Amino acid sequence: MENVVETGGPVNKGDFYCSGNAYRQIVGVEYSGADGVNVVVVGPNGLESSFFYLERMERYVVKTPPADAVVFRIEDYTVTKFGGIEVEAKVVLTSSSLPRESEKVLSFLTGQSGGIGGDYNYFYNNVRLFKPIEAEGTSISLYLNHKDLARDRRTTMKVGRAFHHMFNKLSTREVASMAEAWIEDRAPRALTLKVGGERKDFRKAYCGVRAKYRNPTTTYTRKSLATSCLHTVKVDIDDDTDMSPAEVYASGDFNIAWLETKEGHIAGRVVFSTKCDKYHAPVYGACEQSLDMLEKYLEENNIRGSNGLEEWVGLNLLRIKSNYGDLVGPYLDGDLSGVEAGAKYIELTSRYEGELEFDSTDGLLSQGTPCTICGGSMSEDEVYSVDGDPYCECCFDAHYVHTEDGDIIRRDEAVHVLTYNTYYGRTLEGYVHEDDAIFCVPLDEYWYVSDVTPTDCGEYIPTHLISEYPEYFPSDDDEEEEEKEKVA
Repeated sequence: MENVVETGGPVNKGDFYCSGNAYRQIVGVEYSGADGVNVVVVGPNGLESSFFYLERMERYVVKTPPADAVVFRIEDYTVTKFGGIEVEAKVVLTSSSLPRESEKVLSFLTGQSGGIGGDYNYFYNNVRLFKPIEAEGTSISLYLNHKDLARDRRTTMKVGRAFHHMFNKLSTREVASMAEAWIEDRAPRALTLKVGGERKDFRKAYCGVRAKYRNPTTTYTRKSLATSCLHTVKVDIDDDTDMSPAEVYASGDFNIAWLETKEGHIAGRVVFSTKCDKYHAPVYGACEQSLDMLEKYLEENNIRGSNGLEEWVGLNLLRIKSNYGDLVGPYLDGDLSGVEAGAKYIELTSRYEGELEFDSTDGLLSQGTPCTICGGSMSEDEVYSVDGDPYCECCFDAHYVHTEDGDIIRRDEAVHVLTYNTYYGRTLEGYVHEDDAIFCVPLDEYWYVSDVTPTDCGEYIPTHLISEYPEYFPSDDDEEEEEKEKVA
């Protein structure tokens, strides 16, 4: 490392290296032969290395970047726990390759972690510094700092602590997600799949102790069991008995598949219909493994997913009342309402077609608000109010619009116009009341009244386009010339 320099040559620490449209401050310099130079610079995601020939130095290196340039400076760099930016720069400048075991860790971090902030360069540099390798179980062995690297002394840590030590720029959630993925890959849980359709099965899956959470990556259809609003919720149905709201699924039209750990804790669940074509609700899991297992079960049994669960329309839930007389029911991840179907069942309907709403997380069904026009049932959050009257989204959109000012006007009194934003210098569009709309004949367009200028002949031109229509706005010279032609 004797060739690493800070000053004394044509390229020095503190200069700025131009790459693309940004200027990166130089941290370390190493000359390569007589005409080449390697530099380490501060980039957007950590330290970066670059090589160029000295004869082209003027194209790349400046002492002071332009005032309006994007600049990455030394003081902006988030120093790791390895030992300081100068020490890190020296390691980055070395040409030695990663140990094979460290390459495996890097491959995992960049290829399997999924959704983690930072780019390949950030992970590569930090792995090059700490040189992590797999240890016993799911642990990681690494060099804590440059002093340990120099004397070849490794420390073994749990994976979460190791990743947190190496990647202090990442958030706690990002580090936890990486650690979860690592553990999943190397220490899968022993999970047992169970399926049932009785009340006790739904109660077990919804009220059992949750398995330890492992930060799974979630989507609309793959959800975290830890954030399930219905898990462990219970409703009193008399003085001595309570129930899970999910027990109303036990009508014969639904089953539930769930996963248990060897301790009997719940690691995942999914509800699905059993009539004709089978469709399932979102899958809830405590880890990636449980989510994958449940999805595999669904796929093997030809149970399909659904965005809004409209395929459940016509199926029944049990009709059970709480000890206060309220109907019991779960929160549903779908576009469904319900109607009472006799004394025993609640029939699922399309949204707005039933008077019962599945939008509460307290385990009780709510009575929806009827739309003024179609009579469909709505939850409180779905109501559009006009002059105190409630409308569903569909009927509101058919009869009313929001203007650019946020006012509500009848659709038959609204005109879609163009308007010009002078601040951004661009044309926008939206609705205004018909009294505020002007039709510009030369452009065959409606414009907002405040954005047009009348002509002498009674037409209107958008004010910002006047220069493009000189025939409608003659200058004084044009008028004088016209008068002279008349006199002649």
